[in-house]
Amino acid sequence: MSDNGDSPPREREAKGSRLFVANLGSRVTEDSLKEVFEKYGRVSDVKIIIDGATNSSKGFGFVVMEDPADGIDAQRGTHDRIELDGRYIKVEFATGKVRPPGSGKKLAEERRRRDEERYRDRRDDRSYGASRSSSSYRSSRDSEPYRRDRDRDRDRDRDDRSSRHDDRSRRDRDDRDDRRDRDRDRDDRDKDRDRDRDRDDRDDRR
Repeated sequence: MSDNGDSPPREREAKGSRLFVANLGSRVTEDSLKEVFEKYGRVSDVKIIIDGATNSSKGFGFVVMEDPADGIDAQRGTHDRIELDGRYIKVEFATGKVRPPGSGKKLAEERRRRDEERYRDRRDDRSYGASRSSSSYRSSRDSEPYRRDRDRDRDRDRDDRSSRHDDRSRRDRDDRDDRRDRDRDRDDRDKDRDRDRDRDDRDDRR
């Protein structure tokens, strides 16, 4: 069904009385916006939505016309036709409810608070699990069977080190004995050679 005036009054009222206005420049005020729409009929309300964090316009707002028929005319006459603050405004028929200024920031803060609580709960659960695991580990280390095994392993390591030390000492002693024997043999050979040389010299002199 067209919006050319043939629509039933109830439908025209639903579609025409409240207008959504977008693409607003940061310097557009409610008064300047109202002045534009008053050319089409009586304006009952004008609201530019403000960002609670920056206290500046979000770039859109709402205009309510007293007569829905005037709202239909205003939408047709202003959409992409009226320039404010260097921009052509976009005008559509509003549907649903708009959150009051600042509600978006409150919702974001509430969502962040819930996320932090969930993260804190998960972290506490992990810490509790880790604490129980650590406590169980300490308890198992303090148990009597564990201490016996630990002492037995320590004694075995000590015996192994002592055995290795004894083997090394024995090898060193054997090496020293071998060197001493070789040195003694070499000295004996040298003495025998010297004696033989002296005897030969005496024989030659005779």
